[in-house]
Amino acid sequence: MSTTTANERHAAAAVQAEDADGSAFTEAGNEVVLAICGPGALLSELGSLDQGSRSATVTTLEPLEALVVPSAEFSGFLEGATRAPACC
Repeated sequence: MSTTTANERHAAAAVQAEDADGSAFTEAGNEVVLAICGPGALLSELGSLDQGSRSATVTTLEPLEALVVPSAEFSGFLEGATRAPACC
C-alpha cells in the first residue's frame, strides 16, 4: 500500500508499469470501475490542477511503478506543452 504525504497530496502521477483500476462510488454506495489505467496513463491530474479533493480511487493488485509530479511542475509542463497526452 502506498502512502501520500502532505507535499504529494496535490500531485499528478504517470503510470510507468503495471495496471491500476480507477473507481468511484455512486450516490447509492456502489463502486464503479471508471477505467483500467496502464503504462502512460495519468492519475490525479485534475486534483493536481485545481488543488481539490480526489474524485476517484486508484487500486492496484501488484506494486505500481509511477512517476509522481508535484502540482507546480505539472502545471508548468501543461503551460509549455502544445499537446498533452490523453488522461486515463
